[in-house]
Amino acid sequence: MSENKAMESENSTVNQTMTPAAVDPVEVKNPNTYVGPKEVTQLITSENSQSSNGSKKPYPKSVFFIVGNEFCERFSYYGMRAILVLYLTDWLQFDKDVATVIYHSFVVLCYLMPIVGAILADGYLNKYRTILYLSLVYACGNIIMTFTSFPPPFWVGPVIGLVLIGVGTGGIKPCVSAFGGDQFSADQERQRSQFFSIFYFAINLGSFLSMIITPLIRESTSCFNSSCYPIAFGIPAILMIIALCLFFFGRNLYRIYPPTGSVVKNFFCCIGRALRNRCRSKSDSKEHWLDYADDHYDAEFIHDVRCVLKTFVLFIPLPVFWALFDQQGSRWTLQSIMLDREIGGFYIPPDQIQAINPILILLFIPIFEIVIYPILDKCRIPNRPLQRMVSGMTFAALAFVIAGCLQVKIDNSLYFAKPSGGESSVDFVNLSPCPLNVTSPWNTNEVLKSKMQTEKSIVESTNHTLLIFPTANDASCQLLDNAIQNVGLVSEKGYHIITARHRGRLASKLFEHPLERPSTGGSLVGLLFAGDFAAPPSRLVLTHVSSLKVYDYQCQDFDATPYELIPPGSYHVSFEYTGNSTSSIQLNDFECHDGAIYTLALHLLDETSRKPEIHQLLECPATSVSIWLQLPQYIIITVGEVLFAVTGLSFTYSQAPESMKSVVQAGWLLTTAFGNLIDVFVAGVVRLSNQAVEFFFFAILMGLTTVIFAVMAYFYKYVDEAYYELDSQTDDTQDLASSAAPVAVDPVRKDKENT
Repeated sequence: MSENKAMESENSTVNQTMTPAAVDPVEVKNPNTYVGPKEVTQLITSENSQSSNGSKKPYPKSVFFIVGNEFCERFSYYGMRAILVLYLTDWLQFDKDVATVIYHSFVVLCYLMPIVGAILADGYLNKYRTILYLSLVYACGNIIMTFTSFPPPFWVGPVIGLVLIGVGTGGIKPCVSAFGGDQFSADQERQRSQFFSIFYFAINLGSFLSMIITPLIRESTSCFNSSCYPIAFGIPAILMIIALCLFFFGRNLYRIYPPTGSVVKNFFCCIGRALRNRCRSKSDSKEHWLDYADDHYDAEFIHDVRCVLKTFVLFIPLPVFWALFDQQGSRWTLQSIMLDREIGGFYIPPDQIQAINPILILLFIPIFEIVIYPILDKCRIPNRPLQRMVSGMTFAALAFVIAGCLQVKIDNSLYFAKPSGGESSVDFVNLSPCPLNVTSPWNTNEVLKSKMQTEKSIVESTNHTLLIFPTANDASCQLLDNAIQNVGLVSEKGYHIITARHRGRLASKLFEHPLERPSTGGSLVGLLFAGDFAAPPSRLVLTHVSSLKVYDYQCQDFDATPYELIPPGSYHVSFEYTGNSTSSIQLNDFECHDGAIYTLALHLLDETSRKPEIHQLLECPATSVSIWLQLPQYIIITVGEVLFAVTGLSFTYSQAPESMKSVVQAGWLLTTAFGNLIDVFVAGVVRLSNQAVEFFFFAILMGLTTVIFAVMAYFYKYVDEAYYELDSQTDDTQDLASSAAPVAVDPVRKDKENT
């Protein structure tokens, strides 16, 4: 979610300084001319050259293709990711733990691939080719996700699609903003800064709109008796194809640099060489184990690697924060399904609630920078970067305490008696015009009035003999016969024994109904036709009052329809004869709520007049806890994000050696990957039985990690102590970052010096 956007914003800053802007690339008239032994393809028109009278260079037209590409790509990524968990549980029928494991495994891949993408762009391909090739992979993944969401549901195709999307989006993540910075010359610093502001705005706009629109499409459209995932995934796929086309169409305007060697690759190669040489060395000893790489790397580069490793030690506790933060798209989304999502007559899709985070992050960042941090400075309250990060981790722990308390409240409100192993739930429903005497092994001689229902009983799952007969002797019951019903009950199932007037006689029949709430929100509704509705032909029509969506059911002869997931809200109900002359009878409106299971039993008040009536049976109560109660945990964890993520990005950038900015940035992204691995482990291996217990577990884990990190922060020595004095202004961080403009160069190697 918005942590990606914060990271991409920081990537913009890092990549801006890492762009070799100090030396302008050779501009050529022919955009396909090759310069020098390396393929330096300068795809830029001559109009971008600075004129002889010293006039200012125009804004590069190429960046608008890059900004459009980023907007569409972010829309595609966040739109797909927003509905992913519900797709896994609703359509592919994975349980919540498996869906959580798949979701966070996908996020892990997305945050491991930036290292690969950076190495490909800087060491082998250039940024343009890396973005183009991996975007093709990305688009293929979206297309696979779209077409494999058609029935029948099968998990192999979606998994392949997720892998391709993870490779694509992660691989291009470190390249797009840097490629945009490459389009500017050394004397266009101000224009470059404006570009990164526009770029960051495109990221936020694309992600916010997708997190609003895609869940709404999923919720409001249906196909194949479920949410229409082919359309919901098709929209992000189309946006990714548009992103790819936009990027390709600007190819004749781009300024492209050749690969100059990857700092990230050299960093890891230096460590590997040092370890290898140390293991082989038997005599000489070095001051530091990294010094064993001095046969290939110079002292300055080795020193920078040592500084980065020192910073990486501080990164060790950080993944726990991301383990909590990224559950907004998994566990918190699944929690919202169990809440009453009605607000002012409108129903919020459970996967749309995540859109609160980007709204809050855009609101909180200026508040903290302009108001809160200056107030803390004036009050001389310590708020160094690491102290802010400790506070952010504390807020994350508090958010999960609130989430756990809310889950306890939800569990208490949703409790109803369900059968366990060897048991079944059963009740009697009298839809005949006569009072009945009901005799069963668990219910002896109970009189059941017309249109009444007994309490649900939990009974042994076996065969039972039931005796049902009318108790009245009036004319309306003279034609009814005694009914002896033999029923076989299956373990952990729910049943209605419906008695109604059918073709002039008393008829009883056993109907099964579901007991498990819908996993994606909404209501489960089944139609039960208690009587002779086969002739003349007829149908029952439910029309959603808000969306005007129609659900049409063909009436049957003493039978029932499968249960169908429908959106919550009010429905107009009409009964229509569909024979030679169509006539319609308006019945009572039907109101359904989130999480509930309903059976609508249609029966005839009088077989002669054939006037129908709807009797509503509630199998599972609706949720009663408002989704408003989830808002505090979103607010608190977003505060934690501002304190932790935004501050942490600035801190790691300022502490990194000039030649290692991209390496530290890669390490920061890896903390997100490892954090999601923690989620995979907890959901897939630990598998805590209760969701509230899991939330409290993460809160405790975050609390312990915060204490450890606070101790590490206390002993940490900042690179520039004078800069972090309490009386300094908070905006100095930006000034310091903007004043440093290191150039990405390969380390000077001893073998090159000897040559």
